[in-house]
Amino acid sequence: MENTTLTPAMIAFLIAMISVAGGFIAYHFMAEARKAPANADDATQTKTVFMKRWIGVLFLGVVPAVLTLVFTDKSMLDLGMGFQNFGTSLLWSLGLGAVAAFVNSQNAKKADNLAMYPEVRAKEWNKQLVFSSAFTWSAYLFAYEFLFRGVLWFCTYPVLGLIPAIALNCALYALVHVPKGIKETIGAIPLGIILCVLTYQTGTIWIAFLVHIALALSNEWFSLKYHPEIKIKS
Repeated sequence: MENTTLTPAMIAFLIAMISVAGGFIAYHFMAEARKAPANADDATQTKTVFMKRWIGVLFLGVVPAVLTLVFTDKSMLDLGMGFQNFGTSLLWSLGLGAVAAFVNSQNAKKADNLAMYPEVRAKEWNKQLVFSSAFTWSAYLFAYEFLFRGVLWFCTYPVLGLIPAIALNCALYALVHVPKGIKETIGAIPLGIILCVLTYQTGTIWIAFLVHIALALSNEWFSLKYHPEIKIKS
């Protein structure tokens, strides 16, 4: 009789797929359940956006980490949380972050971007709100990249090999961008390929995390600058 026992690598692969699928289903269900009404005041809408990001931290970061650590033989170091090649990661992050900031400086003023960003639609922003939004963005994106370039990458690459693992990672990465429109969905594919390759080369998630931070925060700050209905208080 053929032996059907799952190997540790296959178990890790299954946990990764469950983490991505289950995490995003739970995240979107919970986020939609707490969606602010269209006529919500600034304070309510801001709290809703921040809560959505913390829900993301839970279902895209904490829960996948627990599942992977409990049910597989992976450690946090195995999931890209080490600091080897940190100098290389820092240089790549600075270079790609600068490119992201430049592109956003040109794109942020466009009407389709300003219709979506900043996510917090308060009419007046002060330093505390700028910091709070940046902090919650950073926490959410850390969970996001831990899931994609940590759990998903390091649990599927040993089973699939390099090219199929990149294809799977980028396909799922593009899929979760669909709610944000066709431009972000298409843009997620080349970005996803670059981040997977750099994650593979460095063995860590830090480039993916730092570049995603640069992308999100520069877009938010340039959107604040150009949005005609938002005022920045000194």
